[in-house]
Amino acid sequence: MVASHRLVGTWDRFVDRYIVFTNFYREKFIEGGLPEDKIRVKPHFVASDPGVSRIFRRSYALFIGRLDPEKGLRTLLNAWRKIDIIPLLIRGEGQCLGEVQDFIEENKKNKIKLVDRLSRSKLFDLIKGANFLVWPSEGYYETFGLVAIDAFACGVPVIASRIGVLAENIEDGVTGLHFKAGNAEDLASKVNWAAEHPEEMRKMGLNARRVYERKYSSEANYRRLMEIYQEAIAENPRNPSTEL
Repeated sequence: MVASHRLVGTWDRFVDRYIVFTNFYREKFIEGGLPEDKIRVKPHFVASDPGVSRIFRRSYALFIGRLDPEKGLRTLLNAWRKIDIIPLLIRGEGQCLGEVQDFIEENKKNKIKLVDRLSRSKLFDLIKGANFLVWPSEGYYETFGLVAIDAFACGVPVIASRIGVLAENIEDGVTGLHFKAGNAEDLASKVNWAAEHPEEMRKMGLNARRVYERKYSSEANYRRLMEIYQEAIAENPRNPSTEL
């Protein structure tokens, strides 16, 4: 199918705009042969504003996501072997659930706790109570990482692996911190620094909220989508159905 459409020029002739979620994927699609001048970036968004956290004395780090190896679960657990300064709450399910449960049982002093499934509103409450979100994915391409944007909406900074869309969506030292993907020691170092510098992390959380308002709110997303539509219509106002 792909080869046939390449041959007849479908991707160039019959598509006015391609919409991707990040600049990282824009570059990937350009590498894949899509026309560069037709690709526009419009990120995902948080449909309903959860409001900024009003909790000033937060008390835990937070991971939310699938409990699978590619999500960096083992790196996360190994990092917490070296961390005593702050507990970790984990919300998720997946193939590594038993491994996480065993780790908690064997390392009770590390203060790791699994959180049961929550409603959307309760999940936002959980995020608002966190010092920061940890996003340790490794070894593959995340498509976007909406959980990090949920944290931004709540005014919570993110500690993320320095790869792909993670490195793009989290600005190091501004909306969170980067660490080397798969490196538990580097993650532990960044977590310890974050826990010891609450004022700096609070400022990063405020920056994250501003980024949410500018890029990831429903209003901002709608404006961007309309810009892309209007640009495409103005450039080529034909009725595509008459040409296919």
